[in-house]
Amino acid sequence: MPPPPLRHRRSNPAGPDRSRPHGTDRRSSLSRTMRAGLALALLAGGLLATVSLGPTSASATAGSLYTPNLSANPNEDASYPRVIRLAASGSSNGTVLATFSHSGVANTKANFPIYRSTDNGASWSASPIGTVTDTVHGWDLDGPTLYELPQAKGNLAAGTLLAAGTAWNHNDYTQQSIEVFSSTDHGVTWSYRSACTSESGLANSQGHGIWEPDFNISGNGDLVCYFSDERPSSNNYNQVLAHVSSTDGGATWGSEVYDVAVQDGVQRPGMTTVVKLPNGTYGMTFEDCKNGYDPDTACSDYFKTSSDGVTWSPVNGLGTLIQTSGGRHLLHTPWLSWSPAGGANGTLLVSGQRVVSGPDGSVTNLPESGHVLFANTNLGSGSWFEVTAPVSSDPTGGYDAGETGCAGYSSPILPSVDGTSILYLAGTHLSNGKCAVQFNTDLTPGPNGAITGPGTAGKCVDVNHNTNVSGNAVQLYTCSGVPGQQWSVYADGTLRSFGKCLDIVANGTANSSKVELWDCNSGGAQQWRAQANGALLNPQSGRCIDDPAAVTTDGTQLQIYDCNGQSTQVWNLPGYPTSTITGPGTTGKCVDVNHNTNVSGNAVQLYTCSGVPGQQWSVYADGTLRSFGKCLDIVANGTANSSKVELWDCNSGGAQQWRPQANGALLNPQSGRCLDDPAAVTTDGTQLQIYDCNGQSTQVWRVAV
Repeated sequence: MPPPPLRHRRSNPAGPDRSRPHGTDRRSSLSRTMRAGLALALLAGGLLATVSLGPTSASATAGSLYTPNLSANPNEDASYPRVIRLAASGSSNGTVLATFSHSGVANTKANFPIYRSTDNGASWSASPIGTVTDTVHGWDLDGPTLYELPQAKGNLAAGTLLAAGTAWNHNDYTQQSIEVFSSTDHGVTWSYRSACTSESGLANSQGHGIWEPDFNISGNGDLVCYFSDERPSSNNYNQVLAHVSSTDGGATWGSEVYDVAVQDGVQRPGMTTVVKLPNGTYGMTFEDCKNGYDPDTACSDYFKTSSDGVTWSPVNGLGTLIQTSGGRHLLHTPWLSWSPAGGANGTLLVSGQRVVSGPDGSVTNLPESGHVLFANTNLGSGSWFEVTAPVSSDPTGGYDAGETGCAGYSSPILPSVDGTSILYLAGTHLSNGKCAVQFNTDLTPGPNGAITGPGTAGKCVDVNHNTNVSGNAVQLYTCSGVPGQQWSVYADGTLRSFGKCLDIVANGTANSSKVELWDCNSGGAQQWRAQANGALLNPQSGRCIDDPAAVTTDGTQLQIYDCNGQSTQVWNLPGYPTSTITGPGTTGKCVDVNHNTNVSGNAVQLYTCSGVPGQQWSVYADGTLRSFGKCLDIVANGTANSSKVELWDCNSGGAQQWRPQANGALLNPQSGRCLDDPAAVTTDGTQLQIYDCNGQSTQVWRVAV
């Protein structure tokens, strides 16, 4: 059994076990006619040279933060992970800390071990640097959260860490407390601070628990503790989401305020996470389970907004369902995060245990469950799209007989400071029905939408069967907005749908080799470069995505063929690879638009990476590098050494052409010179220039492919 809160907080299943269909094929594969074509030279303007941008996807592989020793402790479990990056801790800024619910060790109360990483989550301390235990009552601790104070609160300095969870004796429902602990040495030692809320003297029965805390700072500067509360069930609220606020850094707390509460005896909103959005508002995700339903069929995930983090009107409203344009949505235990990548609004990312379709009480579990996250670049408004989950939790968590609840349970997402990547932690199933905690990093998704063509045909590049099964043909089909027609353009040169990659069958390089969907594996058969004539080039084969014999019938499987410039190889992408440009060399600064605005003439300079829009650059097929929709340009069309660079309206001029070189340089062909850091000065605000290409570190840049 997972830690008790993973099971008792939901109503007991009321209906029979559901079946788990993998979907019905909606299409049949049609025969394709091979055709011959002329092999023409590639356009000179295509971006053929690449500069590697990591990390890359590792699909189902990941590292282990902690794996229970089942031979010593057969009931040991590690699940419900949490992760933060220090940002208000001076010289320790950038340190990443993680924890999880650790239980099932003989003669040891459940606790939260703290692990540390100093390389952005690539590796971790071999053992905990500290452990959060209940030093007040000696109870078990479940359902952790970690938070760093961004500013001083009460007598706590900025950078103080808070940890909280439900303190209780497992299976004893008579008394519980959401206890708060603080650390002033970056997680090594912990002291009891207070309790957000507590209860005692109650019946030893389910139905009045307090669970799943989360912290944030409200618009008025108060520290807020959010939690799930079953106690109002006596007033026909099966469970509510609520918060309490503190004006003294969590030493004391105010009265409970409901955030999501439906007085019908059925709705069970829970598992809240809250983030502040770039426009100053707040976003919340939560699940809404339903009393009397099998939780595997009725725990859909929702998104709701607030102007100040404490007013979530209407309180009896659920907000909006987190779903794709095709109606697929997340089920169970969401986690919400925000990345600065993706434009002015950044990108919202949500994890959930399952992807399903259909109404509550009658959902179909879909095969991408445990393999994808949901993303949105419009502050949560409108539809969401599926992207790669860096850790695969398959089988994912479930709550019927024989299922493991902790797998994929409330999996946290930590974007990098510059927005280029995400660190992901997830519980993964073990043989004893418990979990280990695994971690992995992948790139943040890029522009998303349909790939249409060929030429003006207006068909969509489509995944056969509209499922994530590796080996599904990639074909032409009438556009309908289904998930299998939504492609994300990643900065590593991959094109992904359902979190998997557009791939050439059997790593083929010959003419007429077919294309398919496959697990991302960093192979050459999954690399694609948009060309100035609309073609999609696979560099490994030197061939382009092609519509065989110009047949546009629904179900026509696509192939690669000698690039020939014909309309059968012209495709419209939803965008181009987008990321930071970092350097020079290993300095880790970002190429940045001064003032972070789109005003033509703004200097392009070096600056500390922060993920702002003026540090996001798209690599266009026409040889330009663009931020704010404008081009990296040489001032006054200069060609001489030391000519400065700036942002300017794109005009097809030679001063806006850039070619990534094998040594990491960015060559401007018109001048024959390279983008350069003057005199190796990396002070924030140093305006960049062009200079004779020399192979030195001052001319080495990391660019999206």
